[in-house]
Amino acid sequence: MEILQLLKANGIPLNGMMDVRSKPELRQQIQSVVRRAAARPAAGAASPSERSAAQRLEELEALRTTGAITDDEYAAKRRQIISEI
Repeated sequence: MEILQLLKANGIPLNGMMDVRSKPELRQQIQSVVRRAAARPAAGAASPSERSAAQRLEELEALRTTGAITDDEYAAKRRQIISEI
């Protein structure tokens, strides 16, 4: 929800694909939200080992697509997930 509020506040339309790499300040704010969320386990959420590799890769792709993580961060985490299969 916090990311949606950031997007709305920055005039980013929510009805399609977006690329926030051209807005470094917004990208940093989104990354901060994602990292905070990743640092705390959600109530009732499956741990990484309980989610399938496919689910984890889909989530990772979504983060890259929105610009929340860099291509380098994506590649490193993707290698890690695949190595755990």
